[in-house]
Amino acid sequence: MSGVYLKNGSQGVEVSSWQEQLNQVLQAGLAVDGHYGTATEQATRQFQEMMGLTADGLVGPQTEGAMQSQLGGGQGGAGQGGGGAGSASGPYHPDTHGQYHPQSHGEYHPDTHGQFHPQTHGEYHPDTHGQFHPQTHGEYHPETHGQYHPQTHGEYHPETHGQYHPQTHGEYHPETHGQYHPQTHGQFHPETHGQFHPQSHGQFHPEIHGQYHPETHGQFHPEIHGQYHPEIHGRFDPQIHGQYHPEIHGQYNPEWHGVYSVEIHGSFDESIHGQYNPDLHGAHDPAVHGEHTAPQQY
Repeated sequence: MSGVYLKNGSQGVEVSSWQEQLNQVLQAGLAVDGHYGTATEQATRQFQEMMGLTADGLVGPQTEGAMQSQLGGGQGGAGQGGGGAGSASGPYHPDTHGQYHPQSHGEYHPDTHGQFHPQTHGEYHPDTHGQFHPQTHGEYHPETHGQYHPQTHGEYHPETHGQYHPQTHGEYHPETHGQYHPQTHGQFHPETHGQFHPQSHGQFHPEIHGQYHPETHGQFHPEIHGQYHPEIHGRFDPQIHGQYHPEIHGQYNPEWHGVYSVEIHGSFDESIHGQYNPDLHGAHDPAVHGEHTAPQQY
């Protein structure tokens, strides 16, 4: 039971010390034998009732603190020597109570052991200090809680570990920080989340990764950003999407790639832009479309 130092069945010098204190405060007449039996439990319940505490017969921080208030802080409490954090020596501190460990000092809790800090409680580890949570261990920071890792600090979530940032949580990786999503990891940016790649950040989509731009998402390529589509990647622009090519941007279509223009789509080539069609490529111009593409005159 967390925070309990002594109970029925406990044995040792701490029990003897507790029995002496009960005899001093209550004149309980207990045998100081170091065995926490029925008589000691009954006397403990009597003391708890007198102090307005829950009369459960368990000696923990509140009961021990009440005893020290009655003794004026002049004697060691039941937890002293056994790792109690609420003894007469004051709040838990490694210089007073030894290096923190749950087997000695009970399950870590800030109300009992003070605000977590590695200089006081040792390097954070869930096996020692319990599963990380900011309400218990304070706002996550690598200097306090160590480099973030899901096996140590639990699955990343901004409500638990704070807004993602590589300086705080380490270089983004889906195996460490979970599948990228702007609600969890913030608006995508390569300086924060690394160079975009679908294996790390998921299939590109503007609602998740923001409007496509090469400075943010890298040079467009269908293997990385998916098959080009204006609704996903924006209106085709060679400065943004690179020189038009059907293997990269799909078969030319003016609804997707805009009205054909040499400046935008490059010199007309039927192997790239498809067979000449005035509805797709504009009025025939031999200088643009070539003499051989001229419509047949009958």
